[in-house]
Amino acid sequence: MKTRMPSIICACAAVLGAAGCAAPKKAIYASTQFTPAAVAQVAVLPIVDSRVGKAEPIELQKDVGGYLRSRLEDRGYTVQFASSFGDVGTVSDVDLQSPDPAWIRRLGPPDARYVLVVMLVDLKSTLTFGSTGNAEVSGYLFDRADGVMLWHDKGIGQVGQGGLLGMAFKGGMASNALRVAVEDMVSSLPERRK
Repeated sequence: MKTRMPSIICACAAVLGAAGCAAPKKAIYASTQFTPAAVAQVAVLPIVDSRVGKAEPIELQKDVGGYLRSRLEDRGYTVQFASSFGDVGTVSDVDLQSPDPAWIRRLGPPDARYVLVVMLVDLKSTLTFGSTGNAEVSGYLFDRADGVMLWHDKGIGQVGQGGLLGMAFKGGMASNALRVAVEDMVSSLPERRK
């Protein structure tokens, strides 16, 4: 027994050390043209609800927008919320798959250079003996002047609580999962150094 204890302690220390050395999250796409220090302000366009089933009620602009503002400001960005998508009218997931420069230049307010499109892909909560919440969001940052996508990533949020306590908190599970998903998405956006 005495010979196994140091081995167990070393193994636990190695696992904990490796977990602390995890690499930062990398974005799905980050342009080499992206210079965060040059981004004076980001215009966040209306949040797009692309969920297939919209059973989970949510106030998109209030709930997602609040989490988004906080996380973007933590990373050094100044945030302005826009009320429309500009000359493009509406935005769908098809528009964002491979947007052309002319479309990007028409996206958002005419006075904004950098615009962020955020799409809610999934949001749900389930009740068993406990409850869980799941959310997925995608974000796309564009430079309107150059007509290019600078950054794109998605975020996943999964939360849960077992037992009677979890059953009592089912109403907040979707909201918590959404907060985690927004944090996960924004974590790959490069920090802006002033």
